[in-house]
Amino acid sequence: MSGETGELGARLSAIEAELRDIRELLEMIVDALGELRRDEWDGYIEGVPEGYRRLYELAYKWSLVRPPRES
Repeated sequence: MSGETGELGARLSAIEAELRDIRELLEMIVDALGELRRDEWDGYIEGVPEGYRRLYELAYKWSLVRPPRES
């Protein structure tokens, strides 16, 4: 039983490390997106394709960025 627990712990540690890397990558992307003009609280970013808008919404949800400024 302890062997299974050790294996599970190792897998969880590897997943946590991957998630940290993903978060770091997202933070870098969000920093680049931060230069764009944010217009509304609903996550709309003027002139940005839907995929980037969704990325910003997720970053906001995960507290990686501040909410857009109110006009």
